[in-house]
Amino acid sequence: MKQVILSLAKGMTFLFMWLFSLCLFAQNITVSGRVTDTSGEPLIGVTVQVQGTTIGTVTNIDGNFTLSNLPSNAAIEVSYVGMQTQLIDVAGRISINITLREDTEILDEIVVVGYGTQRRSTLTGSIADVKSDQLTVTPAGNITNALTGKLPGLITTQSMGLPGSDQANLNIRGFGAPLVIVDGIEAGLTNLDPSQVESISILKDGASSIYGARAGNGVVLISTKRGVTQKPTITLNASYTMQGVTNMAKTLSSGQFAELSRESHLNAGNPEETAPYTAEEVAKYYAGNDPAYPSSDWYGFTFRDWAPQQNYNLSIRGGSEKIKYMGYLGYQKQETMIRKNGGDYQRFNILSNIDATITENLLLTIDLMAAYEFRKFTGRGLENGDGIAWQDLYSTRPWYPTALPDPEKNASGGADVGSVALSTDMDIWGYNQSKPKDLRGAITLILRAG
Repeated sequence: MKQVILSLAKGMTFLFMWLFSLCLFAQNITVSGRVTDTSGEPLIGVTVQVQGTTIGTVTNIDGNFTLSNLPSNAAIEVSYVGMQTQLIDVAGRISINITLREDTEILDEIVVVGYGTQRRSTLTGSIADVKSDQLTVTPAGNITNALTGKLPGLITTQSMGLPGSDQANLNIRGFGAPLVIVDGIEAGLTNLDPSQVESISILKDGASSIYGARAGNGVVLISTKRGVTQKPTITLNASYTMQGVTNMAKTLSSGQFAELSRESHLNAGNPEETAPYTAEEVAKYYAGNDPAYPSSDWYGFTFRDWAPQQNYNLSIRGGSEKIKYMGYLGYQKQETMIRKNGGDYQRFNILSNIDATITENLLLTIDLMAAYEFRKFTGRGLENGDGIAWQDLYSTRPWYPTALPDPEKNASGGADVGSVALSTDMDIWGYNQSKPKDLRGAITLILRAG
């Protein structure tokens, strides 16, 4: 009997201690500590944040930090520019000292700067860069849209969605359009294929001064892919994506049009007897069961929900110690949201970069880049400013049918120029077509001191 009582007492004691430790472990605590580098010097401005939350702080001038009201089982993430990020379990501790080590991979990274390259660890100017693998993550139709949110200080604004004209305006720190340099030559970047680009750097403030007065708004430096010392590598990429309208005002139904016309008339103080529509007519338009009161969805009839975009590119890359080469051929096609004969945009990109070592100190580079574009859209106009086809969309009356019993005839839609379905159809209205070409080439001799 005594042994049973003793065993029960031990069990109760163990259970009590376990519950006590569990409650203690669940209590919120205050954690403080110090962050230093490998030499013991304090690091100022280190970000210390509770993982998975917005709770965080930065270290002060002595490298100290304090985080209050944390769960004792929390994990804190410690990050600093040029240092390896650490994830540390608090595990009930109230004092934690942390040593951060240099991220040699980041510091040794080569960054393109004015007229050359430099290791990131030796940079003193304000420069940001993005690599090729980050540009091709999303199948953007225009490379400018692939830069959104990837370069600190770069503001991108897209004002149009027409294929071939959907580029974003670039602005560095709000100062206006920057100077664009592609492989050392001033050029545009809207007709570049993201897959042919190796890296993009933006030079801000004093870092752009090497380019003179024209670089007052900053500089965008683009380096295309070049050959490397390796066996020939052939790469084929293909993508098929769908683009859609994010938000757009739809056309009114017959009931909505009649109701708003009647309300406008009455709200202007006019008598109900002269209203363009009676209350009974409005109700019939909404009901939609009387053939004398039809309602057509001209937006749905003219425009589709998704428009396809295709992108294909083929490249060969390789070389030896004496000669390196990079060849690239790309094709892109974007169609409009118009359901029938609305037009499209096509582009071919060609790139050839050759680096040849003539002597130990003499290097020859031959660069060739070409872009051929084909634009064909309805002559009624789809661009901002002259987008009369969009006016036709909202002036086409909903009570007109989208088709007539005779398929050889076209429904007018009640507008002076016909329905929006007619003005967006190139076979009926005609088209505007352009074939811009962009050809660039450079031959460079580089003499190395030695």
